[in-house]
Amino acid sequence: MQPSTPTPSVNHWVLAFILPNLGINSEHSYFQQISPALSLGLEGIAIVPFGDSRFEAIRRESGSARVLAGGFKDENSESVEPSALLIREDYAAAIGRDVAPVVAFRNAVALTFILPARARLAAQVGSSSVSWADFFDFHPTVVGIDNKLHTHTPAVTSMWVRENKFLAMPDPSIAYGTELGLPDPFLSSSLGKLWWKRFIRPKKDDVFSRLVFRSLELAYHACSLTNKNQASLNDYGLQVALWVTALEVLARPTRGDVNQSEVLRLIKSYPWENWLLSRNRFTLRFRSRSGGWNYSRGNAVQKACNALYHARHRFIHGDKVDVDLMIPQIGSARPALPRLAATVYRAALGAFLERRYQRSRSWDMLEYLTFDRYEKALANLVGQT
Repeated sequence: MQPSTPTPSVNHWVLAFILPNLGINSEHSYFQQISPALSLGLEGIAIVPFGDSRFEAIRRESGSARVLAGGFKDENSESVEPSALLIREDYAAAIGRDVAPVVAFRNAVALTFILPARARLAAQVGSSSVSWADFFDFHPTVVGIDNKLHTHTPAVTSMWVRENKFLAMPDPSIAYGTELGLPDPFLSSSLGKLWWKRFIRPKKDDVFSRLVFRSLELAYHACSLTNKNQASLNDYGLQVALWVTALEVLARPTRGDVNQSEVLRLIKSYPWENWLLSRNRFTLRFRSRSGGWNYSRGNAVQKACNALYHARHRFIHGDKVDVDLMIPQIGSARPALPRLAATVYRAALGAFLERRYQRSRSWDMLEYLTFDRYEKALANLVGQT
């Protein structure tokens, strides 16, 4: 008789990754309002603050987890309380050893906070909050299946860590403790449902979810700090190229190749309440095969997308570039393309997701404020206020 396999517990949680750059203040007055977005509304996976009861229980049970979580200090040798990504045992059993679902979840949560944060900056409303993907980066040291600490990176395949010597720090390039800000409720809800269907039940690799999570992975890279070459112009050019690629993944047609026309068609379907943003008031230009220019009309977000494509082509084809390429004239404004790209991407992602998930027509205040910020951000950036 074969021994029975224990049923995965719905009460036991495991530590997947530490997020040392993300300091979540669970005592903040709005934490209860934003905490569902840290799990995408799912029951068995979440990003949690240091003081979360589930994370505290893990640290009590595992000496390695306690050493890992308690080993972070900032550049002034002050202790840091990192956040963590936890997975409930039944979800962990469904996922197995595959890290892709965990990464997809992290990316979805990150963009749920980053996209509205960048919109608030562009709309010039509210205080600053997490607007870089680096806040959500995983630390490479984890608790292994042997309950010991191991470090895994492409450069270090597996390095056992001496627990009595473990010491680490957050990335000094970003400000630990920056507020999370308010999430995008539509993204949180729709991405949570989509993640569940793709990775838990029925656990199906359908085209729709594949395009969404692959695009989010590219967008996560595009939201990272541009400091590999000391924030050079080429750093920003690469960032623009990543944004365009993330857009193209969403716009992939059923047959044939994706191109700028497919992307423009997708973002054209996004519904703006502000008529100034919806009308075809801008001239778009496209390179013809003969080397000349073809022209058409488009709305504000299409004009912004058209500008991203021009910059992307110039950078990746080795053309001469300058700062003016990154701040093109759009209407009466000269927006910085890296700032503009996030709002263009949100329009494309929203239009794509609404093919399957409908936005609530009875908005609560958070939903209204989020949608309004995107409109004000685009209006400010293209001079349509």
